[in-house]
Amino acid sequence: MINNQVPNIRVFDNGGETFDRYTVIINTSVYGMSINANSPQGFNQYSGELDELIAVEDAINGKPHNMGKEIPILDLPLIVRLAIGERLKNS
Repeated sequence: MINNQVPNIRVFDNGGETFDRYTVIINTSVYGMSINANSPQGFNQYSGELDELIAVEDAINGKPHNMGKEIPILDLPLIVRLAIGERLKNS
């Protein structure tokens, strides 16, 4: 990160109900990621900013949503953690 601040990262896992299984929030930016996020056959896409995405805001505020449950970043597969690291390097 350019400003050397510790990023706030939250991850939601829908248990594989969709290809973009993980919703990753880095500070205020939201990304959808698959289990193979860095693969050409995977998914790793910017979805928007937190204040633009009502479903994500609902999840953070404990309201009903379809993003699954919040999980610790260390529960993610290594490939997804590496994809998050790449996002951090490019922010």
